[in-house]
Amino acid sequence: MNYRYMFRLLVIVALYCNFSVSVLAQLPVGGCEAMFRKAYDELRISADDHYAISYSIDTELNTAKSNKADVEIKVDDLNAFVQYGDRRIFRDDKATVFIDDKREVIYIADAPNVELSELRFDKLAQLQDSLLQSNLKLTCSSAMDSEHGKTTKVTLGSANEILPALDIEKMSYWLDQDGQDIKAMKLEYTADHPQLKTVKITLRKIDRDYQGKPFNGAALEQVYREDGNLIDDYSQYKVINTMSGQPR
Repeated sequence: MNYRYMFRLLVIVALYCNFSVSVLAQLPVGGCEAMFRKAYDELRISADDHYAISYSIDTELNTAKSNKADVEIKVDDLNAFVQYGDRRIFRDDKATVFIDDKREVIYIADAPNVELSELRFDKLAQLQDSLLQSNLKLTCSSAMDSEHGKTTKVTLGSANEILPALDIEKMSYWLDQDGQDIKAMKLEYTADHPQLKTVKITLRKIDRDYQGKPFNGAALEQVYREDGNLIDDYSQYKVINTMSGQPR
């Protein structure tokens, strides 16, 4: 298995809601579009932030299969921790350790030669930038359900030309009762999408001033003892090590 591909895939999925949005237009206060743009801008996380995020991703495939995973992300200046279901990433300035419990495999690599702020879902961020800088065609309506309570639901359909180009039929957002914060978003794909039917992200918590540590010790210490052997929890796991100067 290609480690780099697997690592990037996990980061992309796990950071799905970590948007980097620049709202350029100055909009009047009030109105559906202005409320949506303001709430979306509030979701932005600065590259300099220490932050912690937790949310869930519900994915429905065209095969009628579905899965749900809880996601947790913690980031400071040098370290990052990502948990996506039964997969975990520990990243510091020397190494990246990816643990896949389902496959009982540990992938180890050099720390990516990029800043943590670059480990974001750039394609989705670009989509949101393009969408928000376009002439939005959206509707707002009151919504009440057991999951989100009383919300304002914002719906963007295929009349927004950017969406069909990405095989997206509709995007929905649920804002809190005051219209200040986005609580959830859902992407509904076109019928001819090769894999996906829907993806829904439900935000649990965003801490933009996270003062804790993403994890204790070094990244490699999450899987290795001082004597160089795997810790007991991972003694039966296969290790794929691509670090420079390390045995494969």
